[in-house]
Amino acid sequence: MAFKRVASLQEIREGTGLRVILDTLEIGLYRVGDACYAMENMCPHMGYPLCDGELEGSMITCPGHGWEFSVVTGLAPGEVQEPPLARYPVRIEGDEVLIDVDSLL
Repeated sequence: MAFKRVASLQEIREGTGLRVILDTLEIGLYRVGDACYAMENMCPHMGYPLCDGELEGSMITCPGHGWEFSVVTGLAPGEVQEPPLARYPVRIEGDEVLIDVDSLL
């Protein structure tokens, strides 16, 4: 695995996400309690950036049309969605947030 630093914990505000670009991927970072999650940043409906939406608990709401996705599973609640949005392993070292874009969860 090739973890790379993408942000500090202070950069990830509660209630929303942080857009990061690593290699050629645009990823949304989300902080839920003491955990951080990294997920593909594009809504599959119309391509809106999910990290611009509102995060409530572990659910991010697309700012374009209100679709919701779990930042933990990559799935919309109550929907059969295949495949889920891509999610990436996250590691926290001190105040640094690292993700591995070479691996999917």
